[in-house]
Amino acid sequence: MINLVSINNFKISENKYLFFDIFSKDNKIHMILPIYNDVFNSDDIDINIEGIKIEISEKYIKDSSEPIIIYIYDYTSNKSEIVVNINYKNIIKIYNLQHIISNKKNNLSITTLFKK
Repeated sequence: MINLVSINNFKISENKYLFFDIFSKDNKIHMILPIYNDVFNSDDIDINIEGIKIEISEKYIKDSSEPIIIYIYDYTSNKSEIVVNINYKNIIKIYNLQHIISNKKNNLSITTLFKK
């Protein structure tokens, strides 16, 4: 069973999310976004940690089958928990993310299944 408290999503309307999850691992912020009709423009998303704006460093777009985007942002911090501020079109949310440090260098794998 999934612990929904640990999922950090960003709802922008009744049926849409900016992202499904955001997490911090190895000095990178990973943001998992859906694709509805268009890809969310990364320039519309402002992210800052401790008042410092961070820029996108990697972008992965899978726009077929189950369309999804992964935006990755680099940052440097020695803290075990970081406070991340997200501003999307004047909707602001704050997340306290546990910083995961891992020696494993596996690929990120994502799967979704929604039924109604």
